[in-house]
Amino acid sequence: MHRLRSTCFFLILLTSYSALADTEFEDSIPVETVEALFNAYYEDRFAIYSDIAEEFPDFPIPTGFSVVGSVYQMTTLRVVFKTDTDEDAALQSMIEVFEVQDWVQLPTFSRQRQEVGFISPPLINMGRAQNMCHDDLGYLTLRYSSGEGTNYLSTSISVIRSNRQGTCEQQIAMQQASYGQYSQPFGIGQYLPRLEIPESQNRPRAAFLSGGTSSSGNSVETDGSITTDQDIEEVYRFFADQIEAQGWELDSEVVGSLSANGTWTKSPESNLNLIGRLSVLNSGESDYELQFRLLAEGYTRDNSAIFSPIQR
Repeated sequence: MHRLRSTCFFLILLTSYSALADTEFEDSIPVETVEALFNAYYEDRFAIYSDIAEEFPDFPIPTGFSVVGSVYQMTTLRVVFKTDTDEDAALQSMIEVFEVQDWVQLPTFSRQRQEVGFISPPLINMGRAQNMCHDDLGYLTLRYSSGEGTNYLSTSISVIRSNRQGTCEQQIAMQQASYGQYSQPFGIGQYLPRLEIPESQNRPRAAFLSGGTSSSGNSVETDGSITTDQDIEEVYRFFADQIEAQGWELDSEVVGSLSANGTWTKSPESNLNLIGRLSVLNSGESDYELQFRLLAEGYTRDNSAIFSPIQR
């Protein structure tokens, strides 16, 4: 009797462990499985369609696009297309067909200040997006993405209409005013090199713990801390290569077991000479403190570029 109970307990335990196995779907997934999984979160506000859902605004599908399907999630309705067209051409083709339906492009702004110093790029490339506006239908987002030889373009709208959004012309004016008020002098910081953090063996990218930029008079510095599996020479060389690729000329460098330092020069304008110094310090087993300090000789306020949004 004791042996039978032990055997039953073992079978129950084995069955429990089998149920916990992380077996991925390798082929088609039953629709009811997908709906059950997603509706548990979206509370019955989730649906998948093999074509374009009726609620989506009418528009002609441009040549070179085929419908993958559409999905309704909470308050968003998204249609996904497959295409062999490259990113710029695909977005432009889709923008043009929506413009015929009275949709208007919303301007896209970026800030120069975000493009220099120590940069931690996104772990996932979400693809380029373009927002559009319609006075009656609201907002539309076009997003292009690619992976494993397949290109996709998704079109998303909100199924909830807001009477307070105003006209598209008013929205564009509000966006321009909002970005404009944050314009500020950036000074010599515009000459800092863009320094992306290195790849890590155990992570998509090294963990970017902290970072910042400060300036005073004719100097500016950017610093940060990272955790990576690379040794100090690899970390230093990764940043040094980026600096030299951006037109800086090496003056001197020293690489030790705990610290590494390099100095570069650059003359981006007449009567303006820059000296840049990179410092890397091994502060722990896999932790590194980073600093790039820039000193400008011959710099005056007249050399300062105004930091303002760049419209693309």
